[in-house]
Amino acid sequence: MWHITNQKLGASALGLQSVLGFGSYQTAWAWLHKMRRAMIRPDRDKLSGLVEVDETYVGGLEEGVHGRHTEKKAIVVIAVEIHVPKGFGRVRLGRVPDVSAESLVPFVCGAVEPGSVVNTDGWKGYNDLPKWGYIHKKTILSSSPEPAHVVMPGVHRIAALLKRWLLGTHQGSVSARHLDYYLDEYTFRFNRRTSRSRGLLFYRLLEQAVQKCIRAFTQQQGCEVVELNIQIDHVHLLVMISPKVSVSNFVGTVKGRTAIRIFNKFRKLKKSPYWGNHFWAKGYCADTVGLDSEMIRKYVKYQEKKERAAEPKQLELFD
Repeated sequence: MWHITNQKLGASALGLQSVLGFGSYQTAWAWLHKMRRAMIRPDRDKLSGLVEVDETYVGGLEEGVHGRHTEKKAIVVIAVEIHVPKGFGRVRLGRVPDVSAESLVPFVCGAVEPGSVVNTDGWKGYNDLPKWGYIHKKTILSSSPEPAHVVMPGVHRIAALLKRWLLGTHQGSVSARHLDYYLDEYTFRFNRRTSRSRGLLFYRLLEQAVQKCIRAFTQQQGCEVVELNIQIDHVHLLVMISPKVSVSNFVGTVKGRTAIRIFNKFRKLKKSPYWGNHFWAKGYCADTVGLDSEMIRKYVKYQEKKERAAEPKQLELFD
């Protein structure tokens, strides 16, 4: 995992196979996909402010098609925050089956905070955005004296960098079936491009892997995660537990299965100077909530913001 986060441009399965000495390419490829699945938080904050949205096509040259029509290529929607007077913020990428409103509008709703200004071209698939609470700024590229990459620089820059990354790091050998995982990795790396600490990326990837495990095992027990915050040395978890599930059994199952999953995925964590064979400390603190559940939820959210502000100093030990 450290090798993957330490590579600025990403790591290929062939490179990982060479570094870790795997006997087969398929093993290295499977490990990388496990990492990519953990790179995206399911409850991540949406984009806000001024956001550019457009589509790009991944898959090489295609003859006999025009405009937005495609037979073989994968359609990727891009949303990127635009900073004024210059610069870009966070990015969101998603693969859609077509460029109809039924595909484009749900992507925007899932990636952009309502009330934000969404800048698109004149494609009719975006016309319904005001109905969902967005301020829709439409730019007709065909009638503009400036080229498209000047009028909407954000999405065109991201599209160019994404394709260059796929062609460079992965030699263009990315199938449409697994493209979503590569989009997740690119999003993870781009949104953390200004991080000065490789340890921060290492920690963030481990944090998101733990979070996904907790959510998965909680759902398997018929329970629901209301709020979850992973901190550097403990976890805040607000969960709705079924009456037939005891708190001790729930915590024991989540801790035990999560530890097994994490150690299987990141085998070097078993070695010094980390935690030996113990991922979790002994014991836990639990309490019931009722009418004050919303207050507890806000507290967990506040702890996450507080931790994010303090983590640069805490994570110096990873560098």
